[in-house]
Amino acid sequence: MKTINYIQDTKKFWQAHKESRDAIDRDIAHRPSAEQRVINAKMRANHTAMRNAKKIA
Repeated sequence: MKTINYIQDTKKFWQAHKESRDAIDRDIAHRPSAEQRVINAKMRANHTAMRNAKKIA
C-alpha cells in the first residue's frame, strides 16, 4: 500500500486496502490450482494464528 497518513483519512485507507487485496486475489487466481491451495492454507493458518495470539497491552 502507499504511504499515506491513514489516521486522518480512513476512506483513503480502505480504498488502498481494497486495491491491494484485489491485486493479491487477481495474482492468486492466475496461479495453478495446487499452488492456490497451498497459498490459501497458509493464509488460513496465519488468520487463525492472529486470532489466537495473545494481545499485548
